[in-house]
Amino acid sequence: MNPLPSESGAATALVLADEEQKRLRDPLAWEAWGEALTPAQFAVREERLRAHLWARQAMATWLLIDEEGRTLSSCETFRMRSRAWIDGVESWGVTFAVASVLTEPRLRGRGFASRMMRLLVERLARERSAHGSILFSDVGPQIYERAGGFVAARAIDRVFGPLESEPAAAVDALLGDEELPSELARLAVPCDRFVVWPEAGQLDWHLERERAYAALLGRRRPEACGARAGEGRIFWAGDFKNERLVVLLLAASRPDEVGALMKAAQKTAGRAGLREVRLWDHEGAVDWSRVRDAGRAEPRAGALPMFAPFQAAIRPDSWRRVPRALWV
Repeated sequence: MNPLPSESGAATALVLADEEQKRLRDPLAWEAWGEALTPAQFAVREERLRAHLWARQAMATWLLIDEEGRTLSSCETFRMRSRAWIDGVESWGVTFAVASVLTEPRLRGRGFASRMMRLLVERLARERSAHGSILFSDVGPQIYERAGGFVAARAIDRVFGPLESEPAAAVDALLGDEELPSELARLAVPCDRFVVWPEAGQLDWHLERERAYAALLGRRRPEACGARAGEGRIFWAGDFKNERLVVLLLAASRPDEVGALMKAAQKTAGRAGLREVRLWDHEGAVDWSRVRDAGRAEPRAGALPMFAPFQAAIRPDSWRRVPRALWV
């Protein structure tokens, strides 16, 4: 076998992976992100997530290859709808979320991931409707600042303990999986200068992750996926790998509605045997000083949100609302 290139300046190309190439990356991905699952279970998880309707429509797997077609690094992208106000005009377009950046251990330290990210950003930016790219870094901001021009955003969690009583007691209704599309459709898109807004299928993709882990680990799914209180809505999913309930999206402004919705989440976590509820806090979204139980604020250790705009009229700091539903 010819030696691999020693650094990222050698001849390389960015290509889309086929289904077999995706499956060949699964064992390497298990080593990086497969805690709590066996390699075989992780492969099942990956197949289920790739087979989900939203992933089939939104997801692409990219490979950085050398001249002989050998894979040097890989990543995934997900198309998400976004809205920007440009010169006072509403512009709907697409934002690409980058995930699962992976270079196998024997190839690390040669700049392949950085080379891949530069080529990827250049390619994605050529799409006419593209607003930008987002990602959630577990390795700090530096590599993505250098390789793709990404800028880090706020990363604060609100952490709540579980409660041991009836989840439906504090809200108008608990929501099942089948109600998610109609309830999400009732919500207005926030009036921010730039917003990436999840679709119903995107939230259900998170529920598919919950379903997969529940089946593989023999766990009981939470009895609901969200709740309604007045005009407010909340959607959540069980994260069995980390023993928590994660709030995918909280859309409420009144303190009493926020408090009621979070109580429903805490009680759901308690009934499911989960140790905590985690909400990704957004700047200006909720005045927590007016909520009776505001949990505790905690800097996020991983999943640092980062944004690279593709248009000069969109500023990096315009992306303020970052719900967990956007994480991939």
